[in-house]
Amino acid sequence: MSAQQDTTASSNMSNRWTAQMRWAADVTPMAVLLLDLLILAGLIAAILPAPTWRQYLLPALPPLFVRLALAIEAGKPRRGVRIAGVIFVAAGLAPSLAMLGASAITGLPLLTAIEHGRVLRAALGDAHINGRVATLSPQFIAATDAAIDPRFAAGPLYFRSTGLADPGSAAAFRLVDRKAWPEALSIDPPAALLVGGEGAWTSGNPALDEAFAAAARSRGWREIAVAGTPFRLYRAP
Repeated sequence: MSAQQDTTASSNMSNRWTAQMRWAADVTPMAVLLLDLLILAGLIAAILPAPTWRQYLLPALPPLFVRLALAIEAGKPRRGVRIAGVIFVAAGLAPSLAMLGASAITGLPLLTAIEHGRVLRAALGDAHINGRVATLSPQFIAATDAAIDPRFAAGPLYFRSTGLADPGSAAAFRLVDRKAWPEALSIDPPAALLVGGEGAWTSGNPALDEAFAAAARSRGWREIAVAGTPFRLYRAP
């Protein structure tokens, strides 16, 4: 390549780089305001549900990253801002690093889920359970090829509520909350119950699993431990 070609290529790259670095200058104040409103709306939407989970913050992240880029392009951040940024980045990475460390000790979550599915499939077969399985953790039943009780296809999302829907709507959409569960279990019992997936190990609420199982125990359902897992099965007497 000749010296002239080198100079031309370098000039083109410099022009493209300059254009990319000046993109923020073309952003209007109204666009910045709309971006701030998107971030605010994402944060409000994340804290409205109760309980609030980390994943609810995901919609706020894309506009937040764009806003950060605009702030950096507007001028070199002060030393205090840079230090605060490093602290926030480290705090954001800490849970992921802790999870990786835990996975090195307990095993990868994917491999654990596969093993749980295999053990649960065997446990259902040994107990001769062939019908619907009601559980607040239907994702674990999916790996067993067993039928999921459709009333709990959404897991604990509706069960943990009370009175969100009138009886007619709840029946039409096949929804059962915690208050209606004991009666629903008597009227339309599944083949089995599975509990244990709502523990602290899944960031769930163990109290929900306990309420779910209490209705079965009060009706004489037999508990079957699933060896090597945190799960328990309940079968009708």
